[in-house]
Amino acid sequence: MKGIGWAIIGVLVATQLAFAVELMELSSLFKRVTSVDMATAMLNNEAAANRLESEKQRRMYYETLVNAGLFDKSFIDENEARDIVRQGIKEN
Repeated sequence: MKGIGWAIIGVLVATQLAFAVELMELSSLFKRVTSVDMATAMLNNEAAANRLESEKQRRMYYETLVNAGLFDKSFIDENEARDIVRQGIKEN
């Protein structure tokens, strides 16, 4: 009878250890997922900042051309020029 009690305690300890190992693996997985989510958010933020900067530079370029008189305002306006540039970018 004494051996059966120790066997039950051994099985319980083994299952508790297995459960603890599974919880540690799950915790590790959540940390990795959080790390990947954070890296993705940072890359998305950087891409948005680059798009904003590109749009600012494009706007300044066409404002400079218009102010220098290189665009005849009756012929083409800033929005049409922006559309032309975007079409050229999409083709490349």
